[in-house]
Amino acid sequence: MNRLFNVHFTLFDSLRIDYYISRMDFLFMLLARFLEALFAIGALGSLGVLLVSFVEDIETLFDMEDSSHT
Repeated sequence: MNRLFNVHFTLFDSLRIDYYISRMDFLFMLLARFLEALFAIGALGSLGVLLVSFVEDIETLFDMEDSSHT
């Protein structure tokens, strides 16, 4: 009767869990780098817009615009 209940049952294989954890770590690292790149691109784009707006505002304030536009 003991042989009937002597079943070795594993819910998860630890080697597979380690493999998938390492894959998830790699995926999260890639996603974090992607978000950092998007943030850097957005920051550079915003800086460009600020510089262009600043130059246009200075031209407007000191009336340095081209006369061909009027």
